[in-house]
Amino acid sequence: MRRNLLRSFLAGLAIGVAIYAIGGIIRTWSEMEVERERHRTLLERVEKLSKLQLVKYRIKDIMVLEKGRVPMLTRSKALLVASGEAYGCVDLSGMKDRIEIRGDTVLVRLPQPQVCTYRLDHRQTHLYDLNMSLLDIAMDRDEEFMDRLYSEAEERILQEALRGGILEDTRKQAVNFLRNLITSMGFRIVVFQWEGQ
Repeated sequence: MRRNLLRSFLAGLAIGVAIYAIGGIIRTWSEMEVERERHRTLLERVEKLSKLQLVKYRIKDIMVLEKGRVPMLTRSKALLVASGEAYGCVDLSGMKDRIEIRGDTVLVRLPQPQVCTYRLDHRQTHLYDLNMSLLDIAMDRDEEFMDRLYSEAEERILQEALRGGILEDTRKQAVNFLRNLITSMGFRIVVFQWEGQ
């Protein structure tokens, strides 16, 4: 009898512990936050590109933007270390009309090189100091100031690439690349002419 009583007690205890554990798991599951993301990505359009990217400039620029005159009241100021890239390219669309072959000589007429893309690298760009004026904060113009700061930084990436000679480097790289490509096809002489020259 004692054995049966002990067995019943242990079985009841085991069932009670199991119910308690299951209840704890259920409570934990019910308290857990579930995150779900749903995406519907649509391809908006496909563009044919014929620009040959030949040069990439990586640029860092330290810039200070100030707006206003009276400190704290109307003057906003920011120090930004901007990092970005600019790509030099040549547009090769319509090349079949720009190539003349005379025996083992090829004459190639190329359009002027251009900066096809430039952008600010937001992961490498850092804002080190920002002092917003009380007026800008009160009138909720801090976002406008930050937009201006980043757009000016991006424009300076372009200007520094142009000042650094990206167009000339692109021109040289285009000649080297296309000369190697054309001579590998068996032509001995390649002559380049640039539009507008």
